Amino acid sequence: DGIDNDCDGSTSEAGAARFIATDGAISHVTEALTGTSSVPVDYTLSTDGTLQMCEGTWYVRLEVQANVAIHGTGADRVMLSSSAAGTVIDIAGSDRDVEIQGLTVTDGVADGMSPMLDTYAGGGINCYDASGSSSLTLDNVELHANDAIVGGGLSLFGCDATVTNSTIAHNAAWFGGGIYASWSGLTLDGVVVSENEAWTNGGGVLTDGTTGSTTLSLVQSSVRDNVADRGGGLYLSSVESSSCVGATDSTAGILSNRASVAGGGVYFAQGEVFASDTCDFGVLALGTDNHPEDVHISVDSVYADYGDDASFTCDRNTCE
Repeated sequence: DGIDNDCDGSTSEAGAARFIATDGAISHVTEALTGTSSVPVDYTLSTDGTLQMCEGTWYVRLEVQANVAIHGTGADRVMLSSSAAGTVIDIAGSDRDVEIQGLTVTDGVADGMSPMLDTYAGGGINCYDASGSSSLTLDNVELHANDAIVGGGLSLFGCDATVTNSTIAHNAAWFGGGIYASWSGLTLDGVVVSENEAWTNGGGVLTDGTTGSTTLSLVQSSVRDNVADRGGGLYLSSVESSSCVGATDSTAGILSNRASVAGGGVYFAQGEVFASDTCDFGVLALGTDNHPEDVHISVDSVYADYGDDASFTCDRNTCE
């Protein structure tokens, strides 16, 4: 009938989209979301509900001003791109509850110079809440090849985020090539953060707790092959707590990251604690070690090296 009726992944109607409001009202929004690689469209989600997007590449910049779920039919089938003309998904306002699943976010650029979106944070996704009361959930999402000044793939400010079964790769930024998190609680569960680059600090993830409490939890996740000046894998600044939990039968951990100055795996700038529970930190003979060291604590330039399945705790002075 020319209209996607269920958006369940089995339909042949690629390129269709609809919005289902919480009151059950259905809007077919395919035309409104259809842009081109040269002219992506701007679309604002201002009503609570679910945006369902079927197979295809959507050239769009989404502004989220409500409690919204954005559902694709798989990260290998649904791609959202701004064609390097701004942040792809911008979550604004206070007390937002946003869920994104089953799609790829790519080719977003947040450099503060877009004629449409004047922002410098989160090339792929930016969640900003000055009240610190928003939450974001990502599942089966790929953040790929996005650039920003802060948080190439994902930027969080006052926005707690849980990311599961996802990949954050090939993103770049001055600070936090893959992810930047400030005044936020960030949990990565079953996530791969790989081959991201920061031109200063935090190739994979940068946390900044100078504004408010910031926490980081890695659960069965892999932070690998990222590069930066400091903190190739992780750069932890004023973090309240941070941890990495792995298992002896997995390769979860912080491996093969590189820093040109210090802290190939982890650069612990300031904070209360970083704890590792059976996380892999690489083996030199296998080419998976971090360079120049696994952990660097900026106070007194303390550094430490570990192997795979490592369990230890660091504070602002030492690791043991």
